[in-house]
Amino acid sequence: MTNNAAVSSPVAVLLDSGNLVVRREPNTSESDVVWQSFDDFTDTWLPGNKLSRNKKTGVVKRMVSWKDRGDPAPGVFSIQLDPSGATQYILLWNSSTVYWASGNWTGNAYTGVPELSSSNSDTGSAYTFQFVDNDNETYFTYTVKRDVQMVTRGVIDVSGHFEAWVWVDAAQAWQLFFAQPKAKCSVYGMCGAYSQCSENAELSCSCLRGFSESSPSSWRLGDHTAGCMRNLPLQCGSVKAKRDRFHVMSSVRMPDKVHITDAASVYDCELTCLNNCSCSAYSYNGTCLVWYNDLINLQDGMGVFSDSIFIRLSASELPSSGTTKKLWAVGIIVGGLVVLSFVLSLSILYFLRRRRHIAINRDDGKLIAFRYNDLQFLTRNFSERLGAGSFGSVFKGILPDATTVAVKKLEGLRQGEKQFRAEVSTIGNIQHINLIRLLGFCSEGAKRLLVYEFMPNGSLDHHLFQSSAATMSWPRRYQIAIGIARGLAYLHDECRDCIIHCDIKPQNILLDMSFAPKVADFGMAKLLGRDFSRVLTSMRAR
Repeated sequence: MTNNAAVSSPVAVLLDSGNLVVRREPNTSESDVVWQSFDDFTDTWLPGNKLSRNKKTGVVKRMVSWKDRGDPAPGVFSIQLDPSGATQYILLWNSSTVYWASGNWTGNAYTGVPELSSSNSDTGSAYTFQFVDNDNETYFTYTVKRDVQMVTRGVIDVSGHFEAWVWVDAAQAWQLFFAQPKAKCSVYGMCGAYSQCSENAELSCSCLRGFSESSPSSWRLGDHTAGCMRNLPLQCGSVKAKRDRFHVMSSVRMPDKVHITDAASVYDCELTCLNNCSCSAYSYNGTCLVWYNDLINLQDGMGVFSDSIFIRLSASELPSSGTTKKLWAVGIIVGGLVVLSFVLSLSILYFLRRRRHIAINRDDGKLIAFRYNDLQFLTRNFSERLGAGSFGSVFKGILPDATTVAVKKLEGLRQGEKQFRAEVSTIGNIQHINLIRLLGFCSEGAKRLLVYEFMPNGSLDHHLFQSSAATMSWPRRYQIAIGIARGLAYLHDECRDCIIHCDIKPQNILLDMSFAPKVADFGMAKLLGRDFSRVLTSMRAR
């Protein structure tokens, strides 16, 4: 007979890390684990868990979003290490389309996510980030330091954004401290088919005219990926197809999967779409663009990046037809040309006025007090981002005299306008060959921006850590180090209002055309104030 008392049943243990472990026997080692929840990601990433790729089996462990906030079934968004072998992690739609990447690991941080760095004064005091690449696997993980009492988690949200949250005991709530990508509408397919994504609207997704939510219940729970469906079917497949008409949408960014066809005019382009039962929209700007089947990633447009698109609808969705239709089409074209001419004229006048206004200020040799609209214009509505850090994002701009500048949008400022202008004035008077020069600023309510000289060779970390960058010679590295030291010495001992930087790192060292170094962000302590501990806990100014 078998002694059943000597046989132990498997035991499930919930560890302090949040890992649910099933062991063959209680109080056994980790090698005796039958199953653990850390081996099966859902939508949540806890400290100590690995976002990994097994080099021998090819298995990639990835996080997958919920379908919606009330349904834990797998959604369409996921995050994983790059299966190509690049040392980065990527966000995907439908396991196929990459819509965001972290950039490669530099040994301390990812190039596209400098804020998630173990040396960053905001996160580094609490977290340790680690990227491991050995013979068996590649993985990225993070841990909370032992002396820090903090509960944190990472989540791939139903909106397609990767978010990091920390539990605030005093508020008894989770607080978001990191999210990517920054722009809501850059998430591929977030709003589904026949829906428009609006970056600045409270509701990011809205159905186009003539369409309604495919799944209203999921829509209310935050899952818009099912998109919208037609209220009335098209009259395709018979002579009635001619009854289908088009609703024009202006100032939009075009959907994906566009096809270019031969058409000599806007009328020919419309006929091309009407003659194909799968065609759902067209646009004409000298070239005929058509879209077949679902429209994906239609967005609100801005300025020169926007255009008009004609959405195909059943005739009953739009008023009248026949002769009125022709008059309506002609009226749209003629009216559009008139409006376009008027807008172009105003734009030219506005440009000349802004050019004269800005040029006069620069001739004074003092800091330029920009208006926010000026900087929107000069940066093409902040369309070309040069980088991002703890204090905000930096965008490329071009002044009317063709001078290239870097425009930084500051985040988290608590100062009043008078104090902000005083501190900016102090920093603007500090000039040294190894310090980045402040050219101007903007202060309109909560909108605070700084305008710096542009550094064509970017930041030092790009040349030290990017695998694609040319190897920097040791004499050049030595000269850069000397230049950095001279800039810091001037800040500490030679300028009238001395400043301690406290955040020196390769990302804050910029290189000009001849690779001469310039220390950047040296005035952030004065601008942000001593109590801005959430961004830079160890920063001080004296």
